[in-house]
Amino acid sequence: MTKKIIISTVIMGFMALGVYTAWRTHNGSTDFDTFYYAARHVIDRVPIYTPVKDVSPYIYPPFFACLISPLALLGLEAASFLWYILSLALFAVSMTISAILVFGHTDIRRIWNSGPFLPKAMFLALTGAIFIDNISLLQSNILLFFAVVTGLYYFKKGRFVSGGILFGLAISIKLLPALFLVYFIVKRKFKMVASCMIWIIVFTLIVPSLFLGPKGTLDSLMVWNGSMFTKSVSSVPNDDMMGQMFNPVNQSITASLSRWLIKNDGPILFWKNNCYKKYPRLLADFQGPLSRSSVLIISYTIEFMLVAFTLLYCMRRKKGEEDSASNSEFALVFAASLFLDPFLKTPHLIFIIFPAIFIVSRIRGRHLKYFAFAAAAILYLSLGVKLFRIFGFGTISLLLLWLSVPLREKDLLV
Repeated sequence: MTKKIIISTVIMGFMALGVYTAWRTHNGSTDFDTFYYAARHVIDRVPIYTPVKDVSPYIYPPFFACLISPLALLGLEAASFLWYILSLALFAVSMTISAILVFGHTDIRRIWNSGPFLPKAMFLALTGAIFIDNISLLQSNILLFFAVVTGLYYFKKGRFVSGGILFGLAISIKLLPALFLVYFIVKRKFKMVASCMIWIIVFTLIVPSLFLGPKGTLDSLMVWNGSMFTKSVSSVPNDDMMGQMFNPVNQSITASLSRWLIKNDGPILFWKNNCYKKYPRLLADFQGPLSRSSVLIISYTIEFMLVAFTLLYCMRRKKGEEDSASNSEFALVFAASLFLDPFLKTPHLIFIIFPAIFIVSRIRGRHLKYFAFAAAAILYLSLGVKLFRIFGFGTISLLLLWLSVPLREKDLLV
């Protein structure tokens, strides 16, 4: 009876959260109204990137708006509630598949009973915080995470068509998982690469053409390239880009270094004092020693080195190992993908769930990995405080998780 009461209470709680989230999906309080109006533009034959009053601009490629256009046939509240339910289901499936990848088809009770209690408890807190961060904003990252972990599941099974479809879907929505394409190349899984590329073309060009026509698709892609993609990969420290670096939500390496190292000038003082509900006085007055361009060069160099080490690790060959993907490689690539995002907002950190599962599965005692994971979890959970977001605790948490993946416990007793 107690078990039934707990399950019923949890279900009712999630339903109540869904109703509340759908009710407040107006004027930018969640991200779904942005998706919804872009999808309405698809249905109404209006240019996708047409601004909507009091709604954040749509910054995704055209495919995602076309993909969710059936939801836009409903009212905003009904559509947002359905998106909430779909996100719940996709998150549950993502966690199940992640556990299967790491632990195999093992009884969940045996997983919970193995290893130290504290890392498992901190993992649940970390995952819960990431989940709430995404579901409360009705973000698209849950769909993205689902597509990648399920794609990896099919990849390990050698089902490259199914895996390619899922990776093509994910990369056509956001470029965040594109590093996995490089990973497949260095692992010489060229059938998987070919499948991914074919489906990226299908989802980026062919599917939107069914809704917008070939010309409308190309025009939309040009607008997206000019308004989003080109800015995100620019090496020129323009004001639009630097403004994003001083947004405390941004936890990229570039953003964290910018907030500490760049000299104050007029625009930077404006962002610190007038935007983002103001920096604390001490941090607003803090004067970094370097120019914008110098900090960008340093951050890009660090990111390149981290990604290069990740790929070199994945290329290693050990005697007796099969030439196939391992969970440690998946975990590193998940983390390294986040290093490449110059606008790394906290909901994007859903990608750290897989590295976190992998690390917890390898903790057997109080080794360095144990304490590194605990520190990473605490730093992530501290992001609820704006001051700690400004400090870049999310960046440090990500770095600790990335460093923890290749650590061998037998060499690190403390």
